[in-house]
Amino acid sequence: MEVKISSKHQVVIPKAARKKLHLPKDGGYMVVKNVTANEITFAKVPGHDGGIMKYAGIAKGAWGKDPVAALRKMRDEEWD
Repeated sequence: MEVKISSKHQVVIPKAARKKLHLPKDGGYMVVKNVTANEITFAKVPGHDGGIMKYAGIAKGAWGKDPVAALRKMRDEEWD
């Protein structure tokens, strides 16, 4: 398979390769395994294919804009 390198040095992983690797639609993580003068080898990072990573940031903003202040307020109310 041949891919084009963008002006920002980005490449698109061909659909056949994505399917074979079971990469999620919203991305995923790859690690560079080996680099030579003519070849770069990537591997899928285990544990970054959905799993718990899909829940990262799910509670963002749950404590408001200043979570430290919210926790201090709760602590101070308990001490009163």
